[in-house]
Amino acid sequence: MTYQEFKENIYSSIAERCDQSAEVHISTFTKNNGVQLDGLVIYDRDNPVSPTLYLNDFYPMITKGMSLEEVTDRIFLTYQKAKKDSIFDPDILSNFSMIKDKIIFKLVNQKSNTTLLKEIPYLEYLDLAIVFAIMIPIHEELGSILIRNSFLDDWGVTTEELFEFAKVNTYQLLQPEITPIESILTDMLPTEEKELFGDLTPAYPMYVFTNEKRIAGAGVICYPDLLKHFSESLDCDFYILPSSIHEVIVIPMLSSIDLNSLSEMVQQVNATQVAPEEILSDHAYYYLREKNAVMF
Repeated sequence: MTYQEFKENIYSSIAERCDQSAEVHISTFTKNNGVQLDGLVIYDRDNPVSPTLYLNDFYPMITKGMSLEEVTDRIFLTYQKAKKDSIFDPDILSNFSMIKDKIIFKLVNQKSNTTLLKEIPYLEYLDLAIVFAIMIPIHEELGSILIRNSFLDDWGVTTEELFEFAKVNTYQLLQPEITPIESILTDMLPTEEKELFGDLTPAYPMYVFTNEKRIAGAGVICYPDLLKHFSESLDCDFYILPSSIHEVIVIPMLSSIDLNSLSEMVQQVNATQVAPEEILSDHAYYYLREKNAVMF
């Protein structure tokens, strides 16, 4: 079954199940880095929240042998759970006083999001962009709604004012987390394999920077004084590898490592290990204590 056939069949099956209780649409949504996904949207007349289910995530189930009926069941159950568990009231989006404490910032790539950045407020940061979102509860987790230019017009707020709120909120809602990479690798291994692999300490220290939710965690490099205090604890400058939009890897600046080699490593990992919509940058950065700045 081709992907196009899959889309058509899923649309027909879901529309039939909903009958007259809801309207079913498939729309194309542009995500980070210009990645386009097909979203199945079910507009329930009795529920103001309409969860979007991305069909691109479900198609691999077909290619792995699951029947169309089974996949349709999975999609419909996911929709029902999302509708049942949603506690978000979309009306609050028009009331800045109700959402100002939920505004956070994220980091995305400027060049890969030129079209999107025409529609949203942002601030330049190196070759990246600081963008803004509203954190909302989804099921038992947290989701976010990207802030558009039209939101600022309605609120009467500037991008700079938005950033002032976001700096405070992001730190409070998404606390920074710094972990030696060997601890993460050890935690990933099943208990019976830990002895087999032995000591996983890398040849030189490496630290994973993210936030406690591990969502859009690369933004921690913009947290006030976080990099400064970390460099003081290491007593050296360091390199920053953009692992993804969710985390970065920090390596102390040593004579045995150079920026070009690290950038080649980033490019290789991006090409083979990172989903296109989660890529942050294709090169490494470095932090200099003397200037208290990230550079490239």
